[in-house]
Amino acid sequence: MKNFVLINIRDEKQLRKYQKDRSFKQSVLLPYYEEVYICFSSRENYSFEELTEMFLVGDEAEQIGSVSIIAEYYPDELYRFICDQRQNLPSKKVKFILDFVIPSYLPIALPKERLMDYEPHQDMSDDIWVKILLVIRALL
Repeated sequence: MKNFVLINIRDEKQLRKYQKDRSFKQSVLLPYYEEVYICFSSRENYSFEELTEMFLVGDEAEQIGSVSIIAEYYPDELYRFICDQRQNLPSKKVKFILDFVIPSYLPIALPKERLMDYEPHQDMSDDIWVKILLVIRALL
């Protein structure tokens, strides 16, 4: 069984199917994707380790579903994971976090093009998403 399934919000037949299926629950989704998809998960409680594994090696739906939960519930763990694994993280995954996760959670609205040049104000330096942005920038 798949861990995550993304269903287009316009696909009413598939939406009804997954909404009626008791083995799937609706899950959080990154703001970038929730405009087009609804995410269903086969479980409610994943560990951070399970989620990072799915993000790194899962199919597209698992990558998006897992990183959506990580971003929502585990940002501190994500920061530590990136710091600890900086040599081993695939650049494609780092770029994904920069392009699709960070812009949704930064305490300031910035277009993707400006993320690499943004210098956070001192008031924001303790924000976890600013910290994640700075460590990600150092990797690219």
